[in-house]
Amino acid sequence: MKLPFARFLLFLFFVHTGRLNAQSPVYIKGKISNAETGQGVEGVIVTCKESARSSASWKGGYYSFKSPKLEKMNLEFRLLGFETQVHQVDLSDWARSNKDTLVLNIRLVVKPIAAPMATIYAQKVDTVFGTMHYFVEDFEFYGDQFVLLCFEKNLKKAQLKLTDENQKVISSADIPEEAIELYKDFQGYINVICKEKIFRVRFKENQIVLASLPVDQFRKEMMPCADTLKETILFSNYYRNYPAFSWFSYHIPDSTVKKLKLIKDKDLLELYEEEFDFLKPRDRLTARKLEIQTGIDKRIIAAQMTGFPHSLYYTPLYAPLFVCRDTIFIFDHYTDKLFRINGSGMCTDSLPINYHHPKDWKEWKHQLLQDRTTRLVYAVLQKGGFYILKQIDTGTGKIRAEHRLNNQYANHLKARNGYVYYIYRPFESGQTKFLYRERLPD
Repeated sequence: MKLPFARFLLFLFFVHTGRLNAQSPVYIKGKISNAETGQGVEGVIVTCKESARSSASWKGGYYSFKSPKLEKMNLEFRLLGFETQVHQVDLSDWARSNKDTLVLNIRLVVKPIAAPMATIYAQKVDTVFGTMHYFVEDFEFYGDQFVLLCFEKNLKKAQLKLTDENQKVISSADIPEEAIELYKDFQGYINVICKEKIFRVRFKENQIVLASLPVDQFRKEMMPCADTLKETILFSNYYRNYPAFSWFSYHIPDSTVKKLKLIKDKDLLELYEEEFDFLKPRDRLTARKLEIQTGIDKRIIAAQMTGFPHSLYYTPLYAPLFVCRDTIFIFDHYTDKLFRINGSGMCTDSLPINYHHPKDWKEWKHQLLQDRTTRLVYAVLQKGGFYILKQIDTGTGKIRAEHRLNNQYANHLKARNGYVYYIYRPFESGQTKFLYRERLPD
């Protein structure tokens, strides 16, 4: 799949907050780091209290903030697990100069988080948010706050709620379409995926604002992108109904594309391509004609004609990519290897992995979680209805520690700042779905 990069960059330009700005803006940029470790902190929400505009830090803790040239600005830096800081920026003299960029580096101090405890597991499970008035269906992190997808009866009439760590609802907004889930894109923006539309979630003075996005363009040009590394976008041409795809890097300054790794399930691909041989002569002719018309291989067309990708014999590929500091990690579950790639796109080495081959193959859930704060990666397995998170050592490929959730059949697992968060409703109870969290092993 070839992405139209000119349109892609134009789309990024279009959806980025603050593009339509004042005539004489000032750019404030810098690095936000952990005061204890010195490492960059990603996901910090930077808000100007005077203009209510906000931004977020990306990989390495770097941020860039655009604002009109005010004489004084109060910039707030906040993230769950750190002390909130407010810095006053005096631009009265600086604004009269010809400069348009100010560098401001921030060091955040870690703070312990005390959340209300659930009564069933008083020492193990924290209740992050719960009420008997409506269900929590999905959630995302917004700095030190939470964005919740909620409903009373069904998702046809759902709401978004912005809450803090003390379970206080700060603001709410109705979703005009039937909602499905929340999706955080590679830029860190939260989006509501609906049946017919996609909405970008924005915040103005802590009030939720929904902006409609072009659905086809978003699915084609945003969803294939997994992450960024400095000035490089990492994306794939993954197609659910085909047992092979590749990871690529796109270097923005010179518009160069480089293939990082081909992922292929060799055995499944052989079965996939054999579907053409089982077609009737008439259907084979149809597949050949379609190949001439579309340029798509006749064997791929044949597999679609027979419905093989929707059969019991087909399992969609799962080989995710994660970034940690300046290294790209690709987990190839079909060659049983973890590939490590540097910022230049060169594979430095590979490590053997076997966590995805438990004794009972049904336990492997084809899911990895990355804690975007600690950058640790966890393999997700399930046994007896309980999810088991196994921490993967990206230096050896081995399992370092594991944690079994206290609640069965949890949903929407996400890792953040050393905790796993999830949605859960006790079996055969009258309770609605709550948002819980549990501490992961160090």
